[in-house]
Amino acid sequence: MNPYTVAAASLALCLAGVAVLLKILRVVGGNRAFYFIFTSAFLFILRQSLILTEPAGLHSGQAPVTFTGELFSLAALGFLLVGALLLIPIIGGSSPGLRETEKIIQKKDRFLAAVLSASPVGFCLIRGRALHWVNDSFCRMVGYDAEALQDKTTAMLYPDVREFERVGRQLYDRKDEARISRVTTRLVLKDGSIMHCLLQAASIDDDHPELGKLVAVMDVTELKQMADALEESEERYRRYFEEDLAAAYVSTPQGQLLSCNPAFVRIFGFSSVEQAIMCDLHLLYPEPAMMESFLGLLRKVKKMEHHHNQRCRSDGNIIHVIENAVGSFNRQGELVEIKGYIIDATHQKNLEEQLRQSQKMEAIGRLAGGIAHDFNNLLTAITGYADSLVSGLKHDDTLGKSAREIRKASERAASLTSQLLAFSRKQVLQPKILSLGTVISGMEEMLRRFMGEDIELLTGIPSGLWPIKADRGQIEQVVMNLAVNARDAMPDGGRLIIEASNIELDTTYAKLHMSVSPGSYVMLAVSDTGTGMTDDVMAHLFEPFFTTKGEGRGTGLGLATVYGIVKQSDGHIWVYTEPGKGATFKVYLPRAEGGVHDLSPVTDNVTHACGHETILLVEDDDLVRDMICDGLRRNGYKVLNASHGGDALRICSEFSGPIHLLLTDVVMPGMNGRELAERIAESHPQIKTLFISGYTDRAIVHNGVLDPETDFLQKPFNMEMLARKVREILCA
Repeated sequence: MNPYTVAAASLALCLAGVAVLLKILRVVGGNRAFYFIFTSAFLFILRQSLILTEPAGLHSGQAPVTFTGELFSLAALGFLLVGALLLIPIIGGSSPGLRETEKIIQKKDRFLAAVLSASPVGFCLIRGRALHWVNDSFCRMVGYDAEALQDKTTAMLYPDVREFERVGRQLYDRKDEARISRVTTRLVLKDGSIMHCLLQAASIDDDHPELGKLVAVMDVTELKQMADALEESEERYRRYFEEDLAAAYVSTPQGQLLSCNPAFVRIFGFSSVEQAIMCDLHLLYPEPAMMESFLGLLRKVKKMEHHHNQRCRSDGNIIHVIENAVGSFNRQGELVEIKGYIIDATHQKNLEEQLRQSQKMEAIGRLAGGIAHDFNNLLTAITGYADSLVSGLKHDDTLGKSAREIRKASERAASLTSQLLAFSRKQVLQPKILSLGTVISGMEEMLRRFMGEDIELLTGIPSGLWPIKADRGQIEQVVMNLAVNARDAMPDGGRLIIEASNIELDTTYAKLHMSVSPGSYVMLAVSDTGTGMTDDVMAHLFEPFFTTKGEGRGTGLGLATVYGIVKQSDGHIWVYTEPGKGATFKVYLPRAEGGVHDLSPVTDNVTHACGHETILLVEDDDLVRDMICDGLRRNGYKVLNASHGGDALRICSEFSGPIHLLLTDVVMPGMNGRELAERIAESHPQIKTLFISGYTDRAIVHNGVLDPETDFLQKPFNMEMLARKVREILCA
């Protein structure tokens, strides 16, 4: 064989062997044993082949040994052929192990695809912010089918560009080492609704970012709604706890305050929640035993509702509270924690006291008014007959003196009944528009003489006082009684201050003082530097016959009279006092509209004269009727008398002459005086009427104010007063 041919064939075999080795290495992968054995055998055969086929004659001039070289070359060729035959099934994939591996890989791929498609979580493959692949769950979430989403940019699913860019920065553009990134966002569904979702993205291949990211999309709308509802509930609870008007607190039985709300701070007078928590709750009880009693009751009942109690503010003032409390107990049944709610009921307690006081005063007033009415009838008779005795016994000094003493006693009794009627608000008022400043100025000189030298009287009457509508005599009595009360409270002298001012009472004041209406008032303030009053005295201050003066020094009707006059004038009275620090009485009278009435005294030109007219007298009290009848007849009048309305109507129908005046009591059984006057006026239209009564009645007055054009004479009266009034009416 030509040596050059053999050499060329050997070189070709070498190159083919290298190619076969590379293919074997790629196929067998990491099987190092196979690679080593096959490579060693091949290199040995190749080496021998090259040696034996070396064309030595080219250098030495000898002829080459061709048979052996050809043998080894053929062997190498055969070895390569065998190796190639062995590699055919491997390269062709006919290896059973390789086929099994490929099947497993394919099965896993199909399984993964099935999982992603069947998962309730939405998945999508995003490349360059575009949707490359989506699963069915994602399509159901957003409402689009897969074809509509294919290769579409994700910007279509965001409510605005800013949200799209924010998600991009946090989910796709991150440069940190975290392989998985997540973000919460909102997506706009096909129907326009908003879905709150959680996006979680992972790279397909970190070395090849162009492959994109697999993004899991989870619908968290319900979770978001639940979280919002929980947050709202917590916020409501926080507002309820912090803004509630009731004082909420949590404490231990040992008195340690664990938490409290701002209402607790406000009610107990602390400056902050922190200061309140540092306080020992035992100090908030007027007496330590009260807290022990509270804890004992809570251990027994476990839960307390509407528990009325007293507490002590941080400044030492006592307040009335209503408390609800719930105890927390451990397994051994021991009280370990207290949760409570406290309502400051001090204002309510004060209003209840005012209501009870008002109801008590009303009851006493009704009793006093009834007594005064009956007593006035007796006093009218006593006064009338005493006057008769005085006029008939002018020459008998002994009996005349006795008659005059009877007359004085009846006058004192009449004064008492007048005060009782004032207290019970059943006196008749004839109010006029007047200036309170003018009334006080007119009384100033008299008050200075009355107070004495050891009491300094100061008055403060500003200009521009609003007018009031009141009975001047009654207002003067109010000022006088308050001045007398102040003088008696300053036995060692002092200072009496009488002031007046315009004032507006707002709704806040009205809420704190029962029966007060907001509005414009003129205030009369009478202040002294006397001994002051205790709470016990204040509780009975305006009750009739209650007095702190010694026996024989007072009737206890002065302040009761003031109270009645003020209330009947639609006013309000309030007292500010402390023991040893004097007292201030404030009277609020409603502002009136209109000009001030002329308060100059009116000269009464009506003289005591006899008459001849016919008078119909109607009085249900026999004693009073007989006294009035005798007195009128002595003055020349013709008197027709009746004991009730029916009798009076009968007399009118039977009497043929004119009847000039109807003199009737107001309060009578069956038919009152107003109804009788209206009935008689139908048949006697020219008749005049004079009403008499022991106290006011709705027939002729409204809230104690006399109806216009109504003539009235208050019992008790004497015959001189009656004669002057009768003559005045008949001559009008």
